[in-house]
Amino acid sequence: MNISTSAWHYKVFSFAYDCFKSKYNRPHINTMSLCPYFWWVVAGIAFIAFIVAAASWIIVMFVPAIPVLLLVLFGFISPPSDDSYLMGWVVMGFIEVVFLAIIGTWYGAKKLFKWIRSKRQHAVKVDKPDSLLVSYVKAKKSKFCPTVTFTKQS
Repeated sequence: MNISTSAWHYKVFSFAYDCFKSKYNRPHINTMSLCPYFWWVVAGIAFIAFIVAAASWIIVMFVPAIPVLLLVLFGFISPPSDDSYLMGWVVMGFIEVVFLAIIGTWYGAKKLFKWIRSKRQHAVKVDKPDSLLVSYVKAKKSKFCPTVTFTKQS
């Protein structure tokens, strides 16, 4: 099975492999079995999801405090008591999350509909190779994991 080095799952694999294995002891990998490759990709996706969740939590918890702090520093409002400060933090965080969710959904939908329109206009039936998940399931059913070869394609 050949996997292009420009495939998204190869990039996730490289990220996960570099994070969890020493960069200096990492041998140059040209081939690997499909089964460990699949689980490296799953681990990479889980790690990226954890990083995004942690960054989102930090943004939601600390970014809303910045406008309140600036308003207090410039004297527009008096320093809040502990309860009101916490409530302001929660309210501003909620407003920020709702605002970002609306903007993100609108932008994503706009890009998605544009992409669908362009795909429909240039639709050509092409035989594509099996996806990584389908290949893994087929390998598990046959109880044989094929060797994966990484190829550079432009």
